[in-house]
Amino acid sequence: MNKRPKKNKKTTKRFPSHTATIELVIDRIGGKGDGISNNSPPNNNDKLKENQSYFIPGTLPGEQIITRPIFKTAEGIFGQLLEVTKTSAERVSAPCTYFGICGGCSLQHWNTVSYQEWKINRIKNVTKTVTSPNTVFSKLIPSEPRARRRADISIKRFETKSVLGFHERDSHRIVDIQSCDLLDPEIINLSNALRPISHLFVAIGESSRISINKLDNGLDILIYLRSEPSLEGLEAFNKLAHAHNLSRISMKIASAADIIPIIEKRTPQIEFSGVKISPPPGAFLQATKLGTQSITEAVLLGVTGAKTILELFSGCGTLTIPLHHQATVHAVEGDPFAADALKKGTIKAAIDSKISVETRDLLKNPLPADELSKYDAVVFDPPRSGAKKQVEEIVKNGPATVVAVSCNPNTFARDSQILVTGGYQLKKITSIDQFLWSPHVELVAEFYREK
Repeated sequence: MNKRPKKNKKTTKRFPSHTATIELVIDRIGGKGDGISNNSPPNNNDKLKENQSYFIPGTLPGEQIITRPIFKTAEGIFGQLLEVTKTSAERVSAPCTYFGICGGCSLQHWNTVSYQEWKINRIKNVTKTVTSPNTVFSKLIPSEPRARRRADISIKRFETKSVLGFHERDSHRIVDIQSCDLLDPEIINLSNALRPISHLFVAIGESSRISINKLDNGLDILIYLRSEPSLEGLEAFNKLAHAHNLSRISMKIASAADIIPIIEKRTPQIEFSGVKISPPPGAFLQATKLGTQSITEAVLLGVTGAKTILELFSGCGTLTIPLHHQATVHAVEGDPFAADALKKGTIKAAIDSKISVETRDLLKNPLPADELSKYDAVVFDPPRSGAKKQVEEIVKNGPATVVAVSCNPNTFARDSQILVTGGYQLKKITSIDQFLWSPHVELVAEFYREK
């Protein structure tokens, strides 16, 4: 599938640092993991404006808190948590020492049962208009700590040191992370190894980003740089590749159009259902192995009996390869490098007679309705922005079975409304907690329409 597009930043108004504090009662957890209060102060606080929403990270429903407003957007006022004066019984100690500073996780302080119920209810709430009494909701499939196999690590170099890690919430400031309860240990170990050599490829005052994928035969690294590193920097990368379990290091120079290889110890590979694929540098992969397995199982169950399948936003073949065991598959992907990797993998595995691959930007140029009816089922896994244009074509002339994969319940609800209005019934939703301790949740949905 395509890489997730970045959101446009919202206009904000910052409050002065001496802004008075406010007492609030937290009503609920919002879609971004913040505690939300809608003017429910414990002591009739007259500083609050009516019909104003307050978003306070690190809080839980029912808690009484003291906050200082930081900035305001069209959504409401975002505040800094200063004190919890009444603590929820659902609050637990966060396992990570960086929690509350690092923007990577937002819900480590919530007990597992309540946290998982909230994720399921989040999906149920946004799909109320498209579900029926017959819609089946699975239990949330959990994720394990230290299992995330891909990460984008940010770097900033100062005069005396470099910091590597994740950004603070709503900030350009980077938290220098030396341990992480979310990432696979090999990834955080590599990040720590990059810190002492980062001065060799990042100039003072500059920032960089490193995309890391853990593949089946080692870590695959793509480094984004302002300029080409020195010979000393290239030698340091070579030593790094041999000291750690790296399969490949590549770089993307700001002034260059193409990705440039630095070192390839072995051909990077990831296996999908018995077929080895060599993904391009920085390729999008599902975040965890267990998440990938759970998504795949749910999709295969949803297309049971189909003999011809159209797969949209196919990426490198995460679902394409498993699907070909039960049907012929036409896979469509917007990223030409991912599509090429999938095509080469099918040829090498001698399964190209069952899998055809097409490069096409489905967000701008969806497959038209008259090309859809020849398939028994459609599977689509779009970026967070969803697949509105493509779904509008599906309802015109799509097959009886449609299976949707989504990491954004809101755009999924929008696209589902189009399908349901067009005569499809939402049969089942499988929820997968692939993004542990974050407000994000993955889902697989089965739709059916009588021919």
